[in-house]
Amino acid sequence: MKAARIALVMPVLNGEAYLQDALESVLGQRFPGSVEIVVADGGSTDNTLDILSVCPVARIVSRSDDGLYDGLNKALAHIGNADLVGFLNSDDQLPEGALSALVEAASNAPDAPWLSGDVEFRGENDVVSTSVQPGRLSVEGALLGIPAINARFLTTRSFSELGPFDTRFGLAADKAFVTKMSATSMRGVAVNYPLYRYRYHDDSLTLSRSKAGAVRVHHAEAQMAEYLAGSEQPEVASAADALLQACRAKLIRHGDWAKGLPSPMLLPSVLLKWRKWRGRLSGY
Repeated sequence: MKAARIALVMPVLNGEAYLQDALESVLGQRFPGSVEIVVADGGSTDNTLDILSVCPVARIVSRSDDGLYDGLNKALAHIGNADLVGFLNSDDQLPEGALSALVEAASNAPDAPWLSGDVEFRGENDVVSTSVQPGRLSVEGALLGIPAINARFLTTRSFSELGPFDTRFGLAADKAFVTKMSATSMRGVAVNYPLYRYRYHDDSLTLSRSKAGAVRVHHAEAQMAEYLAGSEQPEVASAADALLQACRAKLIRHGDWAKGLPSPMLLPSVLLKWRKWRGRLSGY
C-alpha cells in the first residue's frame, strides 16, 4: 500500500460541542501516510480555537469568512502538496479505518480523479445507519440524490480543474459542486467502505431534522436549481428542473409558497425521479 498525504478541510464556527470528537476520529486513524486538518474558522467566540490549538495535526488558515463554502474555498487554497483532499465538518467524524481503506483503494487506482465511499449517519441515541453508493455518479443522482461530498476525496489536480465552490448557492453549493463533477468526463472510483459519518442534530446547517432547517436547505436548492435549469447541457437542465419542481412541492408542504407552485405537467415525472433517489446517495 502506497503512503499518501491527506488534507482534511474543516470549516468551523463555534463548534466546541462536537469538535473534540471530530478531531479524535482523525487522530485515531492508522494508515500509511500523513494527515493534516486545514481549518477555516468563521470567527469563533467559544472554546473552538483553544481545542484546535492543542491538536497536533490541525492548522488554522483563516479566521473570518462569508459563510460555510467561502470558508471551504479559503481553506482549499492552503492544501499544499496533498495527494488526496477531503472535507470534515466540525460536528462529524471519520469512521474507524476510513483512511486506511481510502489509501488502499487509491493505491489500486492511482489515476482516479476522486474516490467515493459509503456513508454512516449517526442519529439519536448514537444509532448509526449506513448508506452505500448505488452506482456510478450521474447528473440526475448528483441533483436528486444525497451528494455526500464529505465521503469523497479528490486529488489536488481535480480541484484545480473543477474550480471552487459557487458561494451564490449557499447551502446547496455542495450539490452544485458534485453536479459539476458528474457533468465532466472524469470518472471516480468506489471505495466499498464507510469513509464518513454524518451526525444529525438540531444545530446542524444541513442535517437538522427541524422544519426551519429543512426549509433553509430547500430554498438554497431551489435557487441553485433555477440557475442550473438554464444550463446549455440538456442533462443538467432537465435534472435541475426536476429538482426545482421537487423543492417547490416540499416547500409548500412546509407552508412556504415563496418559490411558487410546481408545474402540474412535470409533477408526475418529478415524483417518480424523487422517489427513485429519496434517501439514496448520488453515486461514486
